[in-house]
Amino acid sequence: MSSVDGPAFPRLPAVAVVLVTVIAVLAVRLVYLGTIAASEMPADTPKFSLHAQRGSMWDRSGNVLATERYAFDVYVAPNEVNDGAGFAASVAPVLGRDVADIEAAVADHSLRWVSLEREVPMATARVLRELGLTGLHLQRNARRAYPLGADAAHLTGFVDIDGNSHYGLEEWYEDYLRGRPGNYAGNFGSDPRAFRAPVDGSDLILSIDRTIQVAAAKLLREAVERESATGGTAIVVDPGTGEILASASVPSYDPTDYAHADPEWYRDPAVSALYEPGSVMKAVTVAAALDRGAVPPGWTYHDEASIEVAGLEISNWDRAAHGTVTLTDLLRLSLNVGAVHVAQALGADRFYEALAEFGFGSATGVDLAEEAVGIVRWPDSEANWFEGYLATNSFGQGIATTPMQVVAAIAAIANEGLLMRPHLVSEVIAADGSVRRVRPQPVRQVISAQTAHQTIRMLEEVVSGKVEQANVPGYSVAGKTGTSEIPTADGYEKHATIASFVGIVPSSRPRLVILVKLDRPDSARGSEAAAPVFREIAQVALDVLEIPPDQPLDSQTEGR
Repeated sequence: MSSVDGPAFPRLPAVAVVLVTVIAVLAVRLVYLGTIAASEMPADTPKFSLHAQRGSMWDRSGNVLATERYAFDVYVAPNEVNDGAGFAASVAPVLGRDVADIEAAVADHSLRWVSLEREVPMATARVLRELGLTGLHLQRNARRAYPLGADAAHLTGFVDIDGNSHYGLEEWYEDYLRGRPGNYAGNFGSDPRAFRAPVDGSDLILSIDRTIQVAAAKLLREAVERESATGGTAIVVDPGTGEILASASVPSYDPTDYAHADPEWYRDPAVSALYEPGSVMKAVTVAAALDRGAVPPGWTYHDEASIEVAGLEISNWDRAAHGTVTLTDLLRLSLNVGAVHVAQALGADRFYEALAEFGFGSATGVDLAEEAVGIVRWPDSEANWFEGYLATNSFGQGIATTPMQVVAAIAAIANEGLLMRPHLVSEVIAADGSVRRVRPQPVRQVISAQTAHQTIRMLEEVVSGKVEQANVPGYSVAGKTGTSEIPTADGYEKHATIASFVGIVPSSRPRLVILVKLDRPDSARGSEAAAPVFREIAQVALDVLEIPPDQPLDSQTEGR
Protein backbone atom coordinates (compact mmCIF):
# COMPACT_ATOMS: atom_id res chain seq x y z
CA MET A 1 0.00 0.00 0.00
CA SER A 2 1.43 3.35 -1.01
CA SER A 3 1.10 6.64 0.84
CA VAL A 4 -0.37 9.80 -0.71
CA ASP A 5 1.32 13.18 -0.17
CA GLY A 6 -0.66 16.48 0.22
CA PRO A 7 -4.10 17.25 1.63
CA ALA A 8 -6.63 14.46 1.98
CA PHE A 9 -9.38 16.58 0.24
CA PRO A 10 -7.69 18.64 -2.44
CA ARG A 11 -10.99 19.95 -3.96
CA LEU A 12 -12.47 21.58 -0.80
CA PRO A 13 -10.89 25.05 -1.25
CA ALA A 14 -12.16 25.22 -4.80
CA VAL A 15 -15.69 24.20 -3.75
CA ALA A 16 -15.70 26.85 -1.00
CA VAL A 17 -14.69 29.56 -3.44
CA VAL A 18 -17.49 28.54 -5.81
CA LEU A 19 -20.08 28.54 -3.02
CA VAL A 20 -19.03 31.97 -1.75
CA THR A 21 -19.15 33.33 -5.28
CA VAL A 22 -22.67 31.95 -5.88
CA ILE A 23 -23.95 33.39 -2.60
CA ALA A 24 -22.48 36.81 -3.39
CA VAL A 25 -24.04 36.80 -6.86
CA LEU A 26 -27.44 35.85 -5.43
CA ALA A 27 -27.21 38.58 -2.79
CA VAL A 28 -26.38 41.20 -5.41
CA ARG A 29 -29.23 39.93 -7.57
CA LEU A 30 -31.72 40.17 -4.72
CA VAL A 31 -30.67 43.74 -3.98
CA TYR A 32 -31.02 44.53 -7.65
CA LEU A 33 -34.49 42.98 -7.89
CA GLY A 34 -35.67 44.75 -4.79
CA THR A 35 -34.41 48.21 -5.71
CA ILE A 36 -33.09 49.03 -9.16
CA ALA A 37 -35.10 46.50 -11.13
CA ALA A 38 -38.32 47.45 -9.37
CA SER A 39 -38.09 50.87 -10.99
CA GLU A 40 -37.49 49.28 -14.39
CA MET A 41 -40.66 47.17 -14.43
CA PRO A 42 -42.93 47.74 -17.44
CA ALA A 43 -45.65 50.30 -16.73
CA ASP A 44 -48.38 47.75 -17.45
CA THR A 45 -47.12 45.24 -14.86
CA PRO A 46 -50.09 44.45 -12.55
CA LYS A 47 -49.48 45.92 -9.09
CA PHE A 48 -51.34 45.02 -5.94
CA SER A 49 -51.48 46.41 -2.40
CA LEU A 50 -51.14 44.28 0.70
CA HIS A 51 -53.40 45.44 3.50
CA ALA A 52 -51.82 46.53 6.78
CA GLN A 53 -54.14 45.85 9.69
CA ARG A 54 -55.11 49.00 11.54
CA GLY A 55 -54.21 48.99 15.21
CA SER A 56 -56.89 48.21 17.79
CA MET A 57 -57.89 50.17 20.88
CA TRP A 58 -58.31 48.49 24.26
CA ASP A 59 -59.50 49.75 27.62
CA ARG A 60 -57.37 49.52 30.76
CA SER A 61 -58.64 45.97 31.47
CA GLY A 62 -58.16 44.56 27.97
CA ASN A 63 -61.66 45.07 26.57
CA VAL A 64 -61.64 45.99 22.89
CA LEU A 65 -63.02 49.45 22.00
CA ALA A 66 -62.04 49.59 18.32
CA THR A 67 -60.79 46.91 15.94
CA GLU A 68 -61.01 45.68 12.37
CA ARG A 69 -63.74 43.49 10.95
CA TYR A 70 -64.31 42.34 7.42
CA ALA A 71 -67.17 43.61 5.29
CA PHE A 72 -67.94 42.92 1.65
CA ASP A 73 -68.65 45.16 -1.32
CA VAL A 74 -71.05 43.61 -3.82
CA TYR A 75 -70.53 44.12 -7.58
CA VAL A 76 -72.09 42.80 -10.75
CA ALA A 77 -70.48 42.37 -14.18
CA PRO A 78 -73.48 43.01 -16.48
CA ASN A 79 -71.85 41.41 -19.51
CA GLU A 80 -71.63 38.12 -17.58
CA VAL A 81 -75.35 38.05 -16.73
CA ASN A 82 -77.63 36.28 -19.20
CA ASP A 83 -80.89 36.44 -17.26
CA GLY A 84 -81.21 39.91 -15.75
CA ALA A 85 -84.67 39.33 -14.35
CA GLY A 86 -83.73 36.08 -12.68
CA PHE A 87 -80.52 37.60 -11.31
CA ALA A 88 -82.44 40.54 -9.82
CA ALA A 89 -85.12 38.31 -8.33
CA SER A 90 -82.46 36.29 -6.50
CA VAL A 91 -80.22 39.14 -5.30
CA ALA A 92 -82.73 41.88 -4.39
CA PRO A 93 -84.30 40.13 -1.34
CA VAL A 94 -80.86 39.36 0.15
CA LEU A 95 -79.73 42.99 -0.15
CA GLY A 96 -83.12 44.42 0.84
CA ARG A 97 -83.36 46.24 -2.48
CA ASP A 98 -86.12 46.63 -5.05
CA VAL A 99 -86.01 44.06 -7.82
CA ALA A 100 -86.39 46.84 -10.40
CA ASP A 101 -83.25 48.59 -9.10
CA ILE A 102 -81.11 45.46 -9.43
CA GLU A 103 -82.55 44.68 -12.87
CA ALA A 104 -81.68 48.21 -14.03
CA ALA A 105 -78.13 47.80 -12.71
CA VAL A 106 -77.46 44.75 -14.91
CA ALA A 107 -79.25 46.04 -18.01
CA ASP A 108 -76.28 47.84 -19.61
CA HIS A 109 -73.92 45.14 -20.84
CA SER A 110 -71.36 47.71 -21.96
CA LEU A 111 -70.45 48.32 -18.31
CA ARG A 112 -67.70 46.17 -16.85
CA TRP A 113 -68.57 46.67 -13.16
CA VAL A 114 -71.59 48.06 -11.32
CA SER A 115 -71.62 48.49 -7.54
CA LEU A 116 -74.74 47.02 -5.92
CA GLU A 117 -73.98 47.47 -2.20
CA ARG A 118 -71.06 48.41 0.00
CA GLU A 119 -70.11 47.05 3.40
CA VAL A 120 -72.51 44.14 3.68
CA PRO A 121 -71.79 41.87 6.67
CA MET A 122 -70.24 38.45 6.38
CA ALA A 123 -73.56 36.66 6.90
CA THR A 124 -75.09 38.46 3.91
CA ALA A 125 -72.01 37.79 1.81
CA ARG A 126 -72.26 34.09 2.63
CA VAL A 127 -75.88 33.97 1.43
CA LEU A 128 -74.97 35.77 -1.80
CA ARG A 129 -72.05 33.44 -2.43
CA GLU A 130 -74.29 30.39 -1.96
CA LEU A 131 -76.56 31.67 -4.75
CA GLY A 132 -73.79 30.76 -7.19
CA LEU A 133 -74.82 33.43 -9.68
CA THR A 134 -72.62 34.15 -12.67
CA GLY A 135 -71.64 37.83 -12.77
CA LEU A 136 -72.04 38.39 -9.00
CA HIS A 137 -68.76 39.34 -7.33
CA LEU A 138 -67.79 40.00 -3.73
CA GLN A 139 -64.78 42.02 -2.61
CA ARG A 140 -63.64 41.63 0.99
CA ASN A 141 -62.51 44.84 2.72
CA ALA A 142 -61.32 45.65 6.22
CA ARG A 143 -63.70 47.94 8.08
CA ARG A 144 -63.65 49.41 11.58
CA ALA A 145 -65.78 47.96 14.38
CA TYR A 146 -66.64 49.79 17.61
CA PRO A 147 -68.18 47.44 20.20
CA LEU A 148 -69.39 50.27 22.48
CA GLY A 149 -71.07 52.11 19.61
CA ALA A 150 -72.50 55.48 20.60
CA ASP A 151 -71.36 55.10 24.21
CA ALA A 152 -67.74 55.83 23.22
CA ALA A 153 -68.09 57.39 19.75
CA HIS A 154 -66.65 60.78 20.70
CA LEU A 155 -63.57 59.13 22.18
CA THR A 156 -62.85 56.76 19.33
CA GLY A 157 -63.92 58.90 16.38
CA PHE A 158 -64.37 56.81 13.23
CA VAL A 159 -62.71 55.61 10.04
CA ASP A 160 -64.73 56.19 6.88
CA ILE A 161 -65.38 53.77 4.05
CA ASP A 162 -62.29 55.01 2.21
CA GLY A 163 -60.00 54.44 5.20
CA ASN A 164 -59.73 58.09 6.31
CA SER A 165 -59.81 58.77 10.05
CA HIS A 166 -62.01 61.46 11.58
CA TYR A 167 -62.19 62.90 15.11
CA GLY A 168 -61.22 61.46 18.46
CA LEU A 169 -58.39 59.00 18.95
CA GLU A 170 -58.64 57.66 15.40
CA GLU A 171 -57.59 61.01 13.98
CA TRP A 172 -55.15 62.01 16.75
CA TYR A 173 -53.21 58.72 16.58
CA GLU A 174 -53.55 58.16 12.83
CA ASP A 175 -49.80 57.83 12.27
CA TYR A 176 -49.58 55.06 14.87
CA LEU A 177 -52.79 53.20 14.02
CA ARG A 178 -52.70 53.03 10.22
CA GLY A 179 -49.53 50.95 9.77
CA ARG A 180 -47.79 50.73 6.39
CA PRO A 181 -49.36 48.83 3.47
CA GLY A 182 -47.23 46.40 1.54
CA ASN A 183 -47.28 45.63 -2.17
CA TYR A 184 -46.49 43.01 -4.78
CA ALA A 185 -46.53 42.87 -8.58
CA GLY A 186 -47.01 40.54 -11.51
CA ASN A 187 -49.74 38.00 -12.11
CA PHE A 188 -50.53 36.25 -8.84
CA GLY A 189 -47.66 38.18 -7.23
CA SER A 190 -45.11 36.38 -9.35
CA ASP A 191 -42.70 39.30 -9.73
CA PRO A 192 -40.48 39.65 -6.65
CA ARG A 193 -39.04 42.98 -7.67
CA ALA A 194 -41.73 45.11 -6.03
CA PHE A 195 -42.59 43.00 -3.02
CA ARG A 196 -42.77 44.79 0.29
CA ALA A 197 -44.34 43.22 3.37
CA PRO A 198 -47.03 45.23 5.16
CA VAL A 199 -46.43 46.54 8.68
CA ASP A 200 -49.51 46.48 10.88
CA GLY A 201 -50.50 49.51 12.92
CA SER A 202 -49.86 49.90 16.64
CA ASP A 203 -52.43 49.02 19.28
CA LEU A 204 -53.48 51.61 21.87
CA ILE A 205 -54.11 50.77 25.52
CA LEU A 206 -56.42 53.43 26.94
CA SER A 207 -56.96 54.74 30.45
CA ILE A 208 -60.71 54.30 29.86
CA ASP A 209 -62.56 51.78 31.98
CA ARG A 210 -65.27 50.13 29.90
CA THR A 211 -67.73 49.72 32.78
CA ILE A 212 -67.38 53.32 33.94
CA GLN A 213 -67.62 54.58 30.35
CA VAL A 214 -70.83 52.67 29.63
CA ALA A 215 -72.35 53.71 32.96
CA ALA A 216 -71.46 57.37 32.45
CA ALA A 217 -72.98 57.34 28.95
CA LYS A 218 -76.14 55.60 30.14
CA LEU A 219 -76.67 57.80 33.20
CA LEU A 220 -75.99 60.95 31.18
CA ARG A 221 -78.40 59.86 28.45
CA GLU A 222 -81.12 59.15 31.02
CA ALA A 223 -80.56 62.55 32.65
CA VAL A 224 -80.81 64.34 29.30
CA GLU A 225 -84.10 62.56 28.60
CA ARG A 226 -85.42 63.11 32.12
CA GLU A 227 -84.60 66.82 32.04
CA SER A 228 -85.65 67.31 28.40
CA ALA A 229 -82.17 68.75 27.87
CA THR A 230 -80.68 69.34 24.43
CA GLY A 231 -77.40 67.64 25.33
CA GLY A 232 -74.78 67.02 27.97
CA THR A 233 -71.29 65.84 28.87
CA ALA A 234 -69.83 63.71 31.67
CA ILE A 235 -66.09 63.29 32.32
CA VAL A 236 -64.32 61.17 34.96
CA VAL A 237 -60.63 61.92 35.64
CA ASP A 238 -57.98 60.61 38.01
CA PRO A 239 -56.56 63.90 39.36
CA GLY A 240 -53.22 62.39 40.36
CA THR A 241 -52.34 61.15 36.87
CA GLY A 242 -54.61 63.05 34.49
CA GLU A 243 -55.96 59.73 33.20
CA ILE A 244 -59.44 59.99 31.72
CA LEU A 245 -61.49 57.06 32.99
CA ALA A 246 -64.64 57.99 31.08
CA SER A 247 -65.89 60.74 28.80
CA ALA A 248 -69.34 60.71 27.24
CA SER A 249 -71.51 63.26 25.50
CA VAL A 250 -75.09 63.38 24.24
CA PRO A 251 -76.26 63.47 21.49
CA SER A 252 -73.96 60.80 20.14
CA TYR A 253 -73.86 58.52 17.10
CA ASP A 254 -72.88 55.01 16.04
CA PRO A 255 -69.36 55.24 14.56
CA THR A 256 -69.96 52.06 12.54
CA ASP A 257 -72.92 53.80 10.87
CA TYR A 258 -71.64 57.38 10.84
CA ALA A 259 -73.12 58.11 7.41
CA HIS A 260 -76.65 58.09 8.84
CA ALA A 261 -75.83 60.41 11.76
CA ASP A 262 -76.05 64.19 11.91
CA PRO A 263 -72.52 65.48 11.13
CA GLU A 264 -73.02 68.02 13.92
CA TRP A 265 -72.71 65.12 16.37
CA TYR A 266 -69.25 64.00 15.21
CA ARG A 267 -67.21 66.63 17.09
CA ASP A 268 -66.58 65.80 20.76
CA PRO A 269 -68.31 68.37 23.00
CA ALA A 270 -65.97 67.48 25.88
CA VAL A 271 -63.08 69.19 24.08
CA SER A 272 -64.79 71.23 21.35
CA ALA A 273 -67.96 72.75 22.80
CA LEU A 274 -67.47 76.15 24.44
CA TYR A 275 -69.73 77.33 27.25
CA GLU A 276 -69.75 79.78 30.12
CA PRO A 277 -68.85 77.66 33.18
CA GLY A 278 -70.78 79.79 35.64
CA SER A 279 -70.29 79.45 39.37
CA VAL A 280 -67.82 76.56 39.13
CA MET A 281 -65.32 79.34 38.39
CA LYS A 282 -65.81 80.74 41.91
CA ALA A 283 -63.71 77.88 43.27
CA VAL A 284 -60.84 78.95 41.00
CA THR A 285 -61.25 82.62 41.97
CA VAL A 286 -61.15 81.85 45.69
CA ALA A 287 -58.21 79.46 45.36
CA ALA A 288 -56.20 81.99 43.35
CA ALA A 289 -56.86 84.79 45.86
CA LEU A 290 -55.93 82.63 48.83
CA ASP A 291 -52.75 81.40 47.17
CA ARG A 292 -51.56 84.88 46.25
CA GLY A 293 -52.37 86.34 49.64
CA ALA A 294 -55.04 88.70 48.31
CA VAL A 295 -57.43 87.49 51.00
CA PRO A 296 -56.69 85.52 54.20
CA PRO A 297 -58.61 82.31 55.06
CA GLY A 298 -60.66 84.24 57.65
CA TRP A 299 -61.61 87.03 55.21
CA THR A 300 -65.17 88.38 55.27
CA TYR A 301 -67.17 91.03 53.44
CA HIS A 302 -70.58 92.63 53.90
CA ASP A 303 -72.98 91.36 51.26
CA GLU A 304 -75.61 93.82 50.05
CA ALA A 305 -77.20 91.70 47.29
CA SER A 306 -75.64 93.69 44.42
CA ILE A 307 -72.58 95.68 43.39
CA GLU A 308 -71.85 98.13 40.59
CA VAL A 309 -68.63 97.74 38.60
CA ALA A 310 -67.72 99.90 35.60
CA GLY A 311 -71.36 100.69 34.95
CA LEU A 312 -72.54 97.07 35.36
CA GLU A 313 -74.91 96.16 38.16
CA ILE A 314 -74.12 92.63 39.35
CA SER A 315 -76.54 90.81 41.63
CA ASN A 316 -76.54 87.57 43.55
CA TRP A 317 -78.50 84.80 41.84
CA ASP A 318 -81.12 84.91 44.66
CA ARG A 319 -81.25 88.74 44.67
CA ALA A 320 -80.82 88.60 48.45
CA ALA A 321 -78.42 90.39 50.82
CA HIS A 322 -76.56 88.03 53.15
CA GLY A 323 -74.78 90.40 55.56
CA THR A 324 -71.37 89.28 56.83
CA VAL A 325 -70.12 86.52 54.55
CA THR A 326 -67.03 84.28 54.80
CA LEU A 327 -65.19 82.63 51.91
CA THR A 328 -66.89 79.34 52.74
CA ASP A 329 -70.30 81.09 52.76
CA LEU A 330 -69.47 82.69 49.42
CA LEU A 331 -68.93 79.24 47.86
CA ARG A 332 -71.72 77.49 49.75
CA LEU A 333 -74.31 80.15 48.83
CA SER A 334 -72.69 80.72 45.41
CA LEU A 335 -72.71 84.51 45.70
CA ASN A 336 -71.76 86.51 42.62
CA VAL A 337 -71.15 89.66 44.63
CA GLY A 338 -68.68 87.84 46.86
CA ALA A 339 -66.74 86.55 43.85
CA VAL A 340 -66.47 90.11 42.54
CA HIS A 341 -65.09 91.34 45.87
CA VAL A 342 -62.48 88.56 45.89
CA ALA A 343 -61.43 89.25 42.28
CA GLN A 344 -61.10 92.96 43.02
CA ALA A 345 -58.88 92.17 46.01
CA LEU A 346 -56.77 89.98 43.73
CA GLY A 347 -56.56 92.55 40.94
CA ALA A 348 -56.75 92.04 37.19
CA ASP A 349 -53.08 91.15 36.65
CA ARG A 350 -52.99 88.41 39.25
CA PHE A 351 -56.50 87.15 38.47
CA TYR A 352 -55.77 86.58 34.78
CA GLU A 353 -52.34 85.20 35.57
CA ALA A 354 -54.11 82.59 37.70
CA LEU A 355 -56.63 81.81 34.93
CA ALA A 356 -53.78 81.17 32.53
CA GLU A 357 -51.96 78.93 35.00
CA PHE A 358 -55.13 76.90 35.60
CA GLY A 359 -55.25 76.35 31.83
CA PHE A 360 -58.06 78.60 30.70
CA GLY A 361 -57.61 80.18 27.29
CA SER A 362 -55.27 77.44 26.06
CA ALA A 363 -55.56 73.81 24.97
CA THR A 364 -55.20 71.18 27.68
CA GLY A 365 -53.16 69.02 25.30
CA VAL A 366 -55.52 66.06 25.68
CA ASP A 367 -54.95 63.44 22.97
CA LEU A 368 -58.22 64.03 21.11
CA ALA A 369 -58.72 65.78 17.79
CA GLU A 370 -60.47 69.14 17.39
CA GLU A 371 -59.72 70.58 20.86
CA ALA A 372 -60.79 74.21 21.30
CA VAL A 373 -58.77 76.71 23.35
CA GLY A 374 -61.67 78.69 24.78
CA ILE A 375 -62.14 82.45 24.97
CA VAL A 376 -60.66 84.72 27.64
CA ARG A 377 -60.52 88.51 27.32
CA TRP A 378 -56.99 89.22 28.51
CA PRO A 379 -56.33 92.75 29.82
CA ASP A 380 -53.03 93.10 27.95
CA SER A 381 -54.37 91.98 24.57
CA GLU A 382 -58.02 93.02 24.46
CA ALA A 383 -58.29 96.54 23.02
CA ASN A 384 -61.68 97.19 24.62
CA TRP A 385 -61.04 95.40 27.89
CA PHE A 386 -62.63 97.02 30.95
CA GLU A 387 -63.01 96.27 34.64
CA GLY A 388 -66.44 94.77 34.12
CA TYR A 389 -64.81 91.70 32.58
CA LEU A 390 -62.86 91.07 35.78
CA ALA A 391 -66.13 91.18 37.71
CA THR A 392 -68.13 88.86 35.45
CA ASN A 393 -65.25 86.45 34.82
CA SER A 394 -64.86 85.95 38.58
CA PHE A 395 -68.13 84.01 38.65
CA GLY A 396 -67.79 82.34 35.25
CA GLN A 397 -69.66 84.72 32.97
CA GLY A 398 -68.19 86.34 29.86
CA ILE A 399 -65.57 83.60 29.58
CA ALA A 400 -65.81 80.50 27.37
CA THR A 401 -64.29 77.16 28.35
CA THR A 402 -64.50 73.51 27.36
CA PRO A 403 -65.66 70.84 29.82
CA MET A 404 -62.16 69.33 29.68
CA GLN A 405 -60.58 72.63 30.76
CA VAL A 406 -62.94 72.87 33.73
CA VAL A 407 -62.41 69.31 34.93
CA ALA A 408 -58.62 69.68 34.53
CA ALA A 409 -58.63 72.90 36.60
CA ILE A 410 -60.63 71.37 39.45
CA ALA A 411 -58.44 68.26 39.24
CA ALA A 412 -55.44 70.52 39.89
CA ILE A 413 -57.06 71.64 43.15
CA ALA A 414 -57.70 67.98 44.00
CA ASN A 415 -54.06 67.14 43.19
CA GLU A 416 -52.52 69.47 45.77
CA GLY A 417 -52.36 72.31 43.26
CA LEU A 418 -50.48 70.41 40.53
CA LEU A 419 -52.08 70.64 37.08
CA MET A 420 -51.79 67.43 35.03
CA ARG A 421 -52.26 67.01 31.31
CA PRO A 422 -55.41 64.95 30.76
CA HIS A 423 -54.80 61.94 28.54
CA LEU A 424 -56.38 58.77 27.22
CA VAL A 425 -53.55 56.56 25.97
CA SER A 426 -51.34 54.81 28.50
CA GLU A 427 -49.46 52.42 26.19
CA VAL A 428 -48.66 52.13 22.48
CA ILE A 429 -47.87 48.57 21.40
CA ALA A 430 -46.13 48.33 18.02
CA ALA A 431 -46.57 45.43 15.58
CA ASP A 432 -43.21 44.01 16.64
CA GLY A 433 -44.40 43.82 20.26
CA SER A 434 -42.37 46.75 21.56
CA VAL A 435 -44.20 48.89 24.12
CA ARG A 436 -44.04 52.63 24.64
CA ARG A 437 -45.57 53.66 27.95
CA VAL A 438 -47.12 57.11 28.30
CA ARG A 439 -46.22 58.53 31.69
CA PRO A 440 -48.40 61.10 33.51
CA GLN A 441 -47.33 64.60 32.52
CA PRO A 442 -47.34 67.38 35.12
CA VAL A 443 -47.94 70.79 33.55
CA ARG A 444 -47.17 73.20 36.42
CA GLN A 445 -47.84 73.91 40.08
CA VAL A 446 -50.83 76.26 39.99
CA ILE A 447 -51.43 76.79 43.71
CA SER A 448 -49.73 75.48 46.83
CA ALA A 449 -50.77 72.21 48.44
CA GLN A 450 -51.89 74.19 51.50
CA THR A 451 -54.20 76.38 49.41
CA ALA A 452 -55.56 73.31 47.64
CA HIS A 453 -56.42 71.68 50.97
CA GLN A 454 -58.10 74.89 52.23
CA THR A 455 -60.17 75.13 49.04
CA ILE A 456 -61.25 71.48 49.25
CA ARG A 457 -62.38 71.93 52.85
CA MET A 458 -64.59 74.84 51.74
CA LEU A 459 -65.97 72.84 48.82
CA GLU A 460 -66.86 70.05 51.25
CA GLU A 461 -69.04 72.58 53.06
CA VAL A 462 -70.74 73.37 49.74
CA VAL A 463 -71.84 69.74 49.36
CA SER A 464 -72.75 69.04 52.98
CA GLY A 465 -74.52 72.35 53.48
CA LYS A 466 -76.17 73.12 50.15
CA VAL A 467 -75.83 70.37 47.53
CA GLU A 468 -76.76 67.24 49.42
CA GLN A 469 -77.86 65.66 46.11
CA ALA A 470 -74.14 65.06 45.44
CA ASN A 471 -73.50 63.12 48.67
CA VAL A 472 -72.13 59.59 48.17
CA PRO A 473 -72.79 57.35 51.21
CA GLY A 474 -69.53 56.38 52.89
CA TYR A 475 -67.39 58.95 51.06
CA SER A 476 -66.42 62.55 51.65
CA VAL A 477 -67.34 64.77 48.70
CA ALA A 478 -66.25 68.29 47.74
CA GLY A 479 -67.72 70.14 44.80
CA LYS A 480 -69.27 73.16 43.20
CA THR A 481 -72.35 73.77 41.13
CA GLY A 482 -72.55 75.92 38.04
CA THR A 483 -75.60 77.52 36.50
CA SER A 484 -74.89 79.70 33.51
CA GLU A 485 -76.77 81.46 30.77
CA ILE A 486 -76.26 80.68 27.10
CA PRO A 487 -74.82 83.57 25.06
CA THR A 488 -76.14 84.46 21.62
CA ALA A 489 -75.30 87.18 19.10
CA ASP A 490 -77.96 89.36 20.73
CA GLY A 491 -77.25 88.69 24.39
CA TYR A 492 -78.42 85.55 26.22
CA GLU A 493 -81.11 82.98 25.53
CA LYS A 494 -84.26 83.55 27.52
CA HIS A 495 -85.31 80.88 30.00
CA ALA A 496 -82.40 78.59 29.16
CA THR A 497 -79.37 77.64 31.23
CA ILE A 498 -76.46 75.21 31.37
CA ALA A 499 -76.46 73.30 34.65
CA SER A 500 -73.27 71.65 35.88
CA PHE A 501 -71.61 70.11 38.89
CA VAL A 502 -67.97 69.16 39.35
CA GLY A 503 -67.02 67.08 42.35
CA ILE A 504 -64.04 65.49 44.09
CA VAL A 505 -64.39 62.06 45.75
CA PRO A 506 -63.24 61.00 48.24
CA SER A 507 -62.25 64.54 49.11
CA SER A 508 -60.06 63.45 52.04
CA ARG A 509 -57.70 61.70 49.59
CA PRO A 510 -58.91 62.59 46.09
CA ARG A 511 -59.10 59.76 43.57
CA LEU A 512 -61.78 60.99 41.18
CA VAL A 513 -62.91 64.31 39.75
CA ILE A 514 -66.22 64.10 37.90
CA LEU A 515 -67.88 66.80 35.81
CA VAL A 516 -71.51 66.61 34.73
CA LYS A 517 -72.92 69.27 32.40
CA LEU A 518 -76.48 69.44 31.05
CA ASP A 519 -77.59 71.85 28.33
CA ARG A 520 -80.97 73.57 28.74
CA PRO A 521 -82.42 71.19 31.35
CA ASP A 522 -85.90 71.65 32.79
CA SER A 523 -84.35 71.87 36.27
CA ALA A 524 -82.39 75.05 35.72
CA ARG A 525 -79.89 74.75 38.56
CA GLY A 526 -76.82 72.54 38.74
CA SER A 527 -77.73 71.19 42.18
CA GLU A 528 -81.00 69.80 40.87
CA ALA A 529 -80.06 68.64 37.36
CA ALA A 530 -76.37 67.70 37.46
CA ALA A 531 -75.45 66.83 41.07
CA PRO A 532 -77.59 63.64 41.21
CA VAL A 533 -75.92 62.38 38.03
CA PHE A 534 -72.51 63.03 39.60
CA ARG A 535 -73.52 60.88 42.57
CA GLU A 536 -74.66 58.00 40.36
CA ILE A 537 -71.52 58.00 38.22
CA ALA A 538 -69.33 58.30 41.33
CA GLN A 539 -70.97 55.28 42.94
CA VAL A 540 -70.21 53.15 39.87
CA ALA A 541 -66.62 54.38 39.53
CA LEU A 542 -65.81 53.96 43.22
CA ASP A 543 -67.14 50.40 43.12
CA VAL A 544 -65.33 49.43 39.90
CA LEU A 545 -62.00 50.84 41.07
CA GLU A 546 -62.48 49.36 44.56
CA ILE A 547 -61.80 52.68 46.27
CA PRO A 548 -62.50 52.15 49.98
CA PRO A 549 -64.91 54.41 51.88
CA ASP A 550 -63.36 57.11 54.04
CA GLN A 551 -66.39 57.76 56.21
CA PRO A 552 -68.79 55.58 58.23
CA LEU A 553 -71.92 54.80 56.24
CA ASP A 554 -74.11 56.12 59.04
CA SER A 555 -72.39 59.53 58.85
CA GLN A 556 -74.52 60.41 55.86
CA THR A 557 -78.13 59.91 55.04
CA GLU A 558 -78.56 57.08 52.55
CA GLY A 559 -79.98 58.14 49.19
CA ARG A 560 -79.71 61.89 49.60
